[in-house]
Amino acid sequence: MKNRLVSILQLALGIGLIVFLYLRMENKDDLFSALQAIATHWPYWVGAILPFLGCILLCTWRWRIILAAHDMHLPFWRTLELYFIGQFFNAFMFGSIGGDLVKVFFVAKAFPHKRTEAVTTVFIDRLMGLLALVTLIGVILAIRFRFFLRYPETRAVMAFMIACLLTTTVGLIVVFRQNVFEHWAFFRRLEQNTALGKTIRRVYDAFHTCLTHRGLLIKVLILSMVSHIAIIVAALLLGLGLNIRTVQSPPYLSPLTTELRTPIHLAAEFGNYLTVFPIVNGIAAIPATPGGLGTREYATQFLLGVPEFNVPATRAIPLSLLLYATTLFWSLVGGVVYGVHTLRTGKPIALPNIQG
Repeated sequence: MKNRLVSILQLALGIGLIVFLYLRMENKDDLFSALQAIATHWPYWVGAILPFLGCILLCTWRWRIILAAHDMHLPFWRTLELYFIGQFFNAFMFGSIGGDLVKVFFVAKAFPHKRTEAVTTVFIDRLMGLLALVTLIGVILAIRFRFFLRYPETRAVMAFMIACLLTTTVGLIVVFRQNVFEHWAFFRRLEQNTALGKTIRRVYDAFHTCLTHRGLLIKVLILSMVSHIAIIVAALLLGLGLNIRTVQSPPYLSPLTTELRTPIHLAAEFGNYLTVFPIVNGIAAIPATPGGLGTREYATQFLLGVPEFNVPATRAIPLSLLLYATTLFWSLVGGVVYGVHTLRTGKPIALPNIQG
């Protein structure tokens, strides 16, 4: 009951942020024009759906690699089924059963002797995605350093992101630079004398396996990085459908050429989206609202609204909401997958005890 109340309050906060942004909008009539644009250019929205599928496939592959590293081998299609079901529960069953918990229970049932490791792989999967996102943001801050210094808004964002990057780096170095159970007597005594200590040891070893295995770490980080870029491609397609232009057209281009988008123009647009949306996704990853609802829209209009891009809120906020709607589409597909699973097995998800 308490978890459900917290989730309802988070949802209310997200909706409240969107209402607040709407009330602050100038030229609200442009919202109708934005909807007309995306309706006219509907192939862009359809095209944006595909990169999200690629993202799900890459994340499924990443989780399967992490499971295999802990001697839990699942067929790819079975892992993909669990990932889709997790997407559905994360999006639509807030306050009840989280999607990550559902995945944990399925894997724990398949490998009852590795229940602790099954739980841990889901958190490792999340950590790898977050670590790749933080790394991508760090690279972008280095490449676009002058841009982020140019405006007060971007300087504040850069300071926040650098703090997150340093915190993450220092935390990982401190915890995993050496095996704490081998070098700290406190942890050895905890493991020897308590059941909790033994469980903590198994969780720590599972994390340690991934974060100290260079080949495994590189592989999952590359998959994570490509999945993040796939989301940025989806954002670019939606932006084109909304007639958003973050790059001013050179005077020597004809209107027809500008409308058709030259490869150089598209590359410049993608570079701007690559600058903005990893940071937007990083802010949306803060669990203040369900799926970053509201915080994502605020960050999008905040960053795209700087003078260099000059995208009005009436375009930036619909872009963010369409991006969110695209994720919900695949979450609904996850609901269909869950329905098929229920019909096939003859029963809904049962939540077993995962201790041990």
